[in-house]
Amino acid sequence: MRLKIACVTVLGLALASSAFGLESRLDRHAGRVHSFVPDQSVLFLEEAGAGGTVETITIDLRNAQIVRVRRDPADPWTWIEEPVHPGRLSVGTWVIVIGKTTESGVIQAARVEVPKIEGE
Repeated sequence: MRLKIACVTVLGLALASSAFGLESRLDRHAGRVHSFVPDQSVLFLEEAGAGGTVETITIDLRNAQIVRVRRDPADPWTWIEEPVHPGRLSVGTWVIVIGKTTESGVIQAARVEVPKIEGE
């Protein structure tokens, strides 16, 4: 009986996660902006890998939320976000991309974070 209840519970959770889209895990990529193609909303990112290798990955920004993030000086546990236009992402800017990799290898970004470094 307990096994049957456990199986039904697991199946219910699997169906619920599928219904709410929770099965699609988002990947994180961090690196420096290599270039940006504004008319296609495509960002090329240089991501450092193991052994000092550098890989250039393609990011689709069409549906991405792009924000500059920084800590609140009054409350260091709180993050402050400011929207950023993609054209402001200059070459060499450090970014964190959160999104899903498509079958073609392009990352469809859901969010791009541009950390603000102390003293900037």
